[in-house]
Amino acid sequence: MANIKSQIKRNKQTEKRNLRNRKIRAEMGTRIKTAEAAIGTENETEALRLAIKRIDKAQAKGVLHKNTAARRKGRLVARIKTASSNLVASATTLTSDHRSNNINPAATLG
Repeated sequence: MANIKSQIKRNKQTEKRNLRNRKIRAEMGTRIKTAEAAIGTENETEALRLAIKRIDKAQAKGVLHKNTAARRKGRLVARIKTASSNLVASATTLTSDHRSNNINPAATLG
């Protein structure tokens, strides 16, 4: 433990900032995970909006650098875009395979 008064104060400030930053980062991570989990649901855009809002707030408070915030938002949007397009593609593939399959199951058994 420091004996110098200014260093004691500095340690207290650092501890407070560390707790605040950890809380902000945890909330941001939660929102990002919620946005990724909401892919394909009706509140996908709302969850994405809230995640981007949290990333922006973390950047505004100095928890994230502006380039880091921009990178995280870009990667999040790209992940959601590819996942939702894959979800749509797999759904159309399933329905089209089912309809184009003209095999009679009773004929193949006999």
